[in-house]
Amino acid sequence: MQKYFERFSSVVTVVLLSQILGPLDIISKEMQSKSGDLSTTTILLDSVMRDLLALRNNWETTLSCAKLLADSWGIKCDFSDPKRVSRVKKFFDELSRDSRLESPEKRFQVEVFNTVIDITTSQLKVRFQSLRDTDALFQCIKPNIIMEKSVDELLELSKVLVKEYADDISDELCDQMMLLKLTLGVKLADVKTIRELAEFLLIKHAELSSSFSEVITACLLYLTLPVTVASAERSFSKLKLIKTYLRSTMCQVRLSSLGMLSIESQRLNDLNIDQIIDNFADAKSRRKPF
Repeated sequence: MQKYFERFSSVVTVVLLSQILGPLDIISKEMQSKSGDLSTTTILLDSVMRDLLALRNNWETTLSCAKLLADSWGIKCDFSDPKRVSRVKKFFDELSRDSRLESPEKRFQVEVFNTVIDITTSQLKVRFQSLRDTDALFQCIKPNIIMEKSVDELLELSKVLVKEYADDISDELCDQMMLLKLTLGVKLADVKTIRELAEFLLIKHAELSSSFSEVITACLLYLTLPVTVASAERSFSKLKLIKTYLRSTMCQVRLSSLGMLSIESQRLNDLNIDQIIDNFADAKSRRKPF
């Protein structure tokens, strides 16, 4: 283990991970804070994505930082590896041959440096895509969008939001957004976030809150949406309670079904179990009609 960490490649890996995990730690703390919202998290994620893409094209910067750290630790700045590079055996009738990168530094850059950054960026894009999509649905209530977009464009964005959250927001949101832009558009110049917009309508102009009730509802709905997605953690917690050592031989289908029933217990309590049993019995009945 000591010999492994005394390699220069290990030092470069430490520098690379610090450059990646440092910004990600800031996002993690922001997502866990009480004041965090979707807009701030989305902006931070986009910023980190741009920084990672820039880092991928700056191999020399990471290498120079690693050399400074290696010199302070007394480690030789050399990528040479005592292990022999394995090659695929070439048969007699094959025209092509196994081609590998001869330079240890170039091989580390391609196989480790680029690979780690590519995996990180792709995972950030895939895992938080739903968060970006949700943030895009609420564009119509963002102050900068209200100031920049025309009335027709604002109405189209409002219709998309109403369609997605039909149970919580009524069609009056479209008219209220148009009224908000026409009457209070100038006063929204100092409002930057949706949180400030909610405070603007609820506190600074409380007398107008009844006129923009649907706008306030949309703002509160946006601010109360969870930033982190805990569905995976909840699933693992439930499965840990269900699959005990007494149920170690439970099949996958039964385990998934019991996990779904446990997670959706509130909806399960609202179901009429007797009616479901009767419907199942009628559907599986083999009695011939006379």
